[in-house]
Amino acid sequence: MLRCSSNLENIQKILEKLAQRTTLKAFWHAEQDGKVLAGFKEKSNGFIASLNLQLGIEIYNQGLAGGESRQNATITYENIKLATPTASRVFTGRDELVIAGVEMLCKRDQAHLAILGAGGMGKTSLALHIMEHVDVRQKFQEKRYFVPCEVLPDAPSLIQGLLQILKLSISEGKDGYEILEAYLQLSQEPILLVLDNFETPWYSSKNQKALQNLIEKIRDQKKVSITITMRGAEGPGDIEWEKLGGKSGLPPLILDAARKTFLSISPNTKKSEELDTLLKELDCMPLAILLMAQLSRRLPLKVLVKN
Repeated sequence: MLRCSSNLENIQKILEKLAQRTTLKAFWHAEQDGKVLAGFKEKSNGFIASLNLQLGIEIYNQGLAGGESRQNATITYENIKLATPTASRVFTGRDELVIAGVEMLCKRDQAHLAILGAGGMGKTSLALHIMEHVDVRQKFQEKRYFVPCEVLPDAPSLIQGLLQILKLSISEGKDGYEILEAYLQLSQEPILLVLDNFETPWYSSKNQKALQNLIEKIRDQKKVSITITMRGAEGPGDIEWEKLGGKSGLPPLILDAARKTFLSISPNTKKSEELDTLLKELDCMPLAILLMAQLSRRLPLKVLVKN
């Protein structure tokens, strides 16, 4: 990972450590913690714009350092399931986008949705809520598959992952791609593939063209609809993606939704100008709100805002 103070993972670790302190320790370290929070809030103003650039550099470096060994790894069903999150219970401000995504998937024989944008905007949560919507469940039944692409660094790994999640075995004399292609071509029922965090294989693979060919050939299977989440402003390959959230990607929450999210996580916090100020300084970014709301269980809101 990039050793940068604005790196999201480092920020999360720091805030979670602060949140685990007892009330007494939080009070005792309030001044020191305040300095940490001040640094976080100062950097949050440029956080969204810089995160995509950091991600590209990070994934590129990972590909140079350990890409070959990861590409040779065997992907198991357990790998896929342990990397698959559940739909967040705290989910506000995205109802219109959920409805739009559901309508595209359900009112067409085939749809290809792209949920794009910066890290921390809730792309995965939105994809999961669309996937679990009653209408989507009714159309696709049990053929709704979530594929966590952060553990699939290239095209062969993605094929392995798809075979595992579809529970397809490779028979003697066949290869993985042949089995996958035949299954998708012969399917008589609609299939939904949710390819989450697709930026990982897209930017780290040594053979991006192979990945592009794979995703485009999956697109060509008439019974398959694809929902992709990816950092950036453009979806992969020569595919006419239906972008949810606008051309520039998924936007931050509006203030009212951000406030509801914060209060859902930290119910003892009261509505106030201080809270709204904090949310604005966080750019109403869902993941930043989640982390700050968790921290507010240990530190008073006035401490978070003051620093």
